[in-house]
Amino acid sequence: MFPEAGAVPQQKNGTFEWRAKEQVQSRVFMRAAWRRLINITYAIDPNLLAPHLPKGVSPDVVDGSAFVSLVPFSFEDVSLWGWRIPFHGKFAEMNLRFYVKSREGRGVVFLQECAPKAAVVWMARRKYNESYVRFPLEETVIQKTNSIVVRHELICKGIKHTVEAESALNSYVPDPGCMDDYFKELELGFGTGKDGVTRIYRIKHPPWEIFPLLRMKIDLDFGQVFGKKWAFLAKERPINMALVKGSPVSVLDIERFEA
Repeated sequence: MFPEAGAVPQQKNGTFEWRAKEQVQSRVFMRAAWRRLINITYAIDPNLLAPHLPKGVSPDVVDGSAFVSLVPFSFEDVSLWGWRIPFHGKFAEMNLRFYVKSREGRGVVFLQECAPKAAVVWMARRKYNESYVRFPLEETVIQKTNSIVVRHELICKGIKHTVEAESALNSYVPDPGCMDDYFKELELGFGTGKDGVTRIYRIKHPPWEIFPLLRMKIDLDFGQVFGKKWAFLAKERPINMALVKGSPVSVLDIERFEA
């Protein structure tokens, strides 16, 4: 059984427990909608993550395994500090992320984020030191009578890489503590600034529904897109796959996280 999403670690009588997180008030710097998130999760050796850990966090390990997820999704209705960015209201993104824990709770760290918009990549890299890379990338949605098909196509070095999910239409909120819930309900993101200090940002959204998955097709060279270190994922069997409905989200001001 996985801890309930949104819980934070606390010690009590020498025992490591998870408690509901207190709400933190801060200013919203970005509003958007994250829609149709495909989440494909793999169990990996936690030691692989050591070079990528911001200070003050550790891999989120369950039964000896850490976890990394491939997440393509649609980034929509974007505004920064209340201002919309011309020609950047909607675009596809694909990221490779892993899961961590800290005194603030569970969160994610991005190994690489792929987007087609030059301005998005430039701002994320220059201002926030995020690991964005520009690739041609698009989402196609096919609405059928009884199902929905979501396809993401990324072009890297002239080669097309595809992730495609088909699901039934009757979306639902999964039970707390199940794997579908554990890998989608993350309120915290961590990164490392150019000064070497860990940054934390908080994400707010209602509980996300998932669609009952009918099939998943993964035709992607992880080594070519995300680096040779992750090439082995192409031969691994995912431990969890989901098509998440998504919702509007608010991202709060980025804060310094003192380890």
